[in-house]
Amino acid sequence: MYLWNLKPARDISESPRQRIKSLNRERGVVLGVISMMIWYLVGLYMKIWHRLEIEGRENLPADGPFVLVSNHSSHLDTPALGLALPLRLRHFFTLAAEDHFFRKIGSSFFVVLTVNALPMPRDGKGKGRETIAFLRGRILADQIGLILYPEGTRTRTGDMARFRCGIGALVAGTQVPVVPCYIDGAFKALSASSKVPKPSKIRVRIGKSMKFENAVADTDGCSNVSKSLELAVRNLQPVRKVHFT
Repeated sequence: MYLWNLKPARDISESPRQRIKSLNRERGVVLGVISMMIWYLVGLYMKIWHRLEIEGRENLPADGPFVLVSNHSSHLDTPALGLALPLRLRHFFTLAAEDHFFRKIGSSFFVVLTVNALPMPRDGKGKGRETIAFLRGRILADQIGLILYPEGTRTRTGDMARFRCGIGALVAGTQVPVVPCYIDGAFKALSASSKVPKPSKIRVRIGKSMKFENAVADTDGCSNVSKSLELAVRNLQPVRKVHFT
């Protein structure tokens, strides 16, 4: 006989305003249903307006926990990655810049409702390290999925920047599979300087998952993990054809 192991929600003692910015936040049934409807509409938009194409879904894990890492060039990146995940993996969270998306209650509620965002400090100080340490424990304890962009911000040139060490601190010494992804076309469709998305094709390429259980979670170990994942993402970039005249 199967026995249910029921637990109270992590954020049950927090007020609605606190819950929005809480790293303990859980989606719940009502927000989950609303989110599914939103994702259905987002899927129609991405397929019609951007002709979204996904390659490599077979490389995704069967269940959680998992981390998706990708280049970051557009606000369309997270919808593209979210739609690359099958329904069984749609329990993911997204790390979003605290200083950009969580300054006002309206924008905070929007990113929570649409992409289940969690606030990520970008001050380069202790708060960011504390957030990574907390999420490292929660990924393992709750078997959740996480989408993050190790560059830290959207590119302004279209070129991929180096990965920061936060991703290394998150997964070094764990068996959490990290899936490298590359998003092509999102910068052309909606760059950081654009306001209205163009009907440009977007492709998501999903690479084979990587694990770093043998990596030491110190400065050098975390740096090596970040460099390995950066290389894996770069290797997924499409080869551009050169036309000679």
